[in-house]
Amino acid sequence: MNEADEAPKPSGMAQLPKGIGIALRMEGVSKRFPGTLAVDRVDFEVSAGEVHALVGENGAGKSTLMKMLAGAFSDYTGRIRISGKEVALHSPAAAKSFGIGMVHQELSLARRSASRKTCWRAVFP
Repeated sequence: MNEADEAPKPSGMAQLPKGIGIALRMEGVSKRFPGTLAVDRVDFEVSAGEVHALVGENGAGKSTLMKMLAGAFSDYTGRIRISGKEVALHSPAAAKSFGIGMVHQELSLARRSASRKTCWRAVFP
């Protein structure tokens, strides 16, 4: 596929420079709690500029996967790479040093506001 064949981008969509690849990759990550394998060898990757949503039933491991990425667990297995470099995200401070934070889905903790404001509060509490 060449540039002439590419589908047009919706107006307002950010144009990323060519050559920007995978920003984040989780490879074979797993997390076990006593009696439960919560996340089992999951692979997940995000290219620069992408936005993803995790969807699944309760208990599917969505929150556990994101908590692993946010440094909430020090006992996960597998690899996490940021911009191709393997990193250890075994604390929230370690995750934050790579620009990773988590906006928790607890509606009772904050007043009702736009998603953009909620995310901004996560960066600048």
